[in-house]
Amino acid sequence: MINYKHKYIKYKQKYLNYGCDDNMNTKFKNKSRNDIDLMIGGTMNVNLIKELGSGGNGTAYLVVRNGEKLVYKLERLDEYTEPLTSEYYRQIDFDEKIARENKDKFMILKAHGMILDCDYVQPNTGKMLAKKDEVRKERFIRKNKQPHCYFLLYSPYLDGRFRDIKREIQNNEILMIDFIYQIITSIDIMRNKGFSQNDIAYDNIMYKEINNTYEWYIIDYGNITNVKYPDSLLDKEKMKNDPTYKKTLITDIIGLIKLCVDESIYDFIKEHKIERKDNLFQEKFKESEIYKDIAQFMPESITDEKRIGMLERLATMIKYPVKYVNYIGISKEICDEYVNKQLFADLLLECLKHCNDDNYGYIINKIKMTRDGVIAKNKKNMPSPIDTDTSSAL
Repeated sequence: MINYKHKYIKYKQKYLNYGCDDNMNTKFKNKSRNDIDLMIGGTMNVNLIKELGSGGNGTAYLVVRNGEKLVYKLERLDEYTEPLTSEYYRQIDFDEKIARENKDKFMILKAHGMILDCDYVQPNTGKMLAKKDEVRKERFIRKNKQPHCYFLLYSPYLDGRFRDIKREIQNNEILMIDFIYQIITSIDIMRNKGFSQNDIAYDNIMYKEINNTYEWYIIDYGNITNVKYPDSLLDKEKMKNDPTYKKTLITDIIGLIKLCVDESIYDFIKEHKIERKDNLFQEKFKESEIYKDIAQFMPESITDEKRIGMLERLATMIKYPVKYVNYIGISKEICDEYVNKQLFADLLLECLKHCNDDNYGYIINKIKMTRDGVIAKNKKNMPSPIDTDTSSAL
């Protein structure tokens, strides 16, 4: 059993002096979830507005401090053997080395600290215990038996999630290529210092709207890794299911590619309760004429069969969306009417093929050139201003 109190005291000066209130270091007992506003107020002198969401790691809340909207994240402190095997300390390290130098791409910490002997109960416990993934379930149970919590107070409070406007982005050339460029630039910033976010998904990409444009942020650093970090319990558990975990590019770029895939057909399938036969895909795909074509886009650095199977599905969705949907048992008539052509399919496939360190600079440059070309093309095609001068009309 790790002596948390010893660790807490030992690393207090290095990690906890962040301009936080003095009383954050005192023991605080949270009697029930109804008292969560007292818990948050007791640690940081902030007002709780609402819960924003709860995932496998912890819960995020919207709070207000001195008139400023902030995000307060509360989580159990998992077992660790040294600071950088702890998710808590890793998030502080990421803030110091990446986020603070790139405030327009990542959220920054305003404060953080530990809450000793914390009785916080995660709201979605039942959902997590119902998961079929035994590794994740065991981790959740172990983590929520630990005695202490930590909190992180983040800024800025952003305008919305990628999930909320994904159709607008996925169907607009300029917005889509700008989104790809901004996110891959952020991935590159992390990669240059050895970091990987490892959970780029719909809910972990958010935006700030500025003058009718979107400034994109990668959020949620609970799964952050660095090539120099010693393996944590989470790292070891993740690598059981995904051998590419802790690679500095592969996981993040594949996450980005998934966000770019137009999934309009799946909304239609769900709305009309059409049965999908996903188990048919691999069988039909292996026998199809596109099998060899798709094989050329598989990254050489990935050899795990399970991972390759997932990437084959992803590449088929990008290049042959109608065939993909047909392979899972949807009629051709529905496919022809509801499957949209994938924007920037060739570019996304190149990103997939080169989602390792070797050709990364080439991919960044190609995305930038594509973005510049799309912007120039759309400026050229814009109608000229109407001449409203009528002085010579008579």
